[in-house]
Amino acid sequence: MMVGGRNKALQGYVTRAVSHETIKDVCKGFASRNPNNNLKKALNGHRIPRELADIARICHDLQTYRHDADYDFIYSFKKPEVMHIVDEAEQACKKWKIIKKHEATRVFLAALIVDKFVQQSGTILGKSSRN
Repeated sequence: MMVGGRNKALQGYVTRAVSHETIKDVCKGFASRNPNNNLKKALNGHRIPRELADIARICHDLQTYRHDADYDFIYSFKKPEVMHIVDEAEQACKKWKIIKKHEATRVFLAALIVDKFVQQSGTILGKSSRN
């Protein structure tokens, strides 16, 4: 956890700041290794490791599955599909151990929390209003 540590109340507070739409958008950009321009600047030249791109893709997929489970009342997940989803989540956890201290991972985590606010504000990193 980037913030909160052992403080469960703070973890819950930060968790609620993450919107599902932001998860989808940030994960899509990191999975393709082509995040939005502000995130490219925030990466400051650091590449997105393959493991992080895989985690982002899995996160995006898990978010889609969660959305389907919550809102598609006709579709029902079958056991083999669920086992595949669980396996993907387990793979993401294993890959996380490899890249959790990488600078691109820090940008990824920060983006999950603040990217929607940066986008809404119209902020463009690296562009001075004095020009």
